[in-house]
Amino acid sequence: MTSYRDRINAAAAMHHQPNALVSRILQVALGLFVTTSDLPSIPVDNPLINYDCSFDTECRWTSAGSHLDRWRVAKGEPDSLLWLAATGTMQLPSEPFSLIEIRGQQTDVLISDAIACQDGTSSLSFIYWAIGNADLEVCLTDLAGVKFNCTGMLDSPVMPGKSEVEAK
Repeated sequence: MTSYRDRINAAAAMHHQPNALVSRILQVALGLFVTTSDLPSIPVDNPLINYDCSFDTECRWTSAGSHLDRWRVAKGEPDSLLWLAATGTMQLPSEPFSLIEIRGQQTDVLISDAIACQDGTSSLSFIYWAIGNADLEVCLTDLAGVKFNCTGMLDSPVMPGKSEVEAK
């Protein structure tokens, strides 16, 4: 679990970046009311676990990479007024939810295991909040990790943002 002190130290290290005040507000909003832990690994050989993930049970999504900034599971509810100051909306994520703090370096990616071929069209949809200069791109990849069918950067001025990617 990440402690409140770790979040404050991480926020203090961001003072040189643009939108540091927004980042600091979010750090306080999350630090007071939210605890985080690492996303678990994707379960192997369990066909009952699917891709529809609310992060309250095992699912097929995890943080991939070996960077300092990793996707985490958050539990608790951010303070609504501090959340409003940081995001511009009173709509809070339902717990548990996944989050990543971006501190200017490369970050891990939120990834699933391979999705079997589908009969017809399938879609993946996401609801997200991006704070400060953070941006999000949703892509399908082939088994070699080559991106295709990407959303492009989702620089949405309205939070929460919504994204959907179709697979045919």
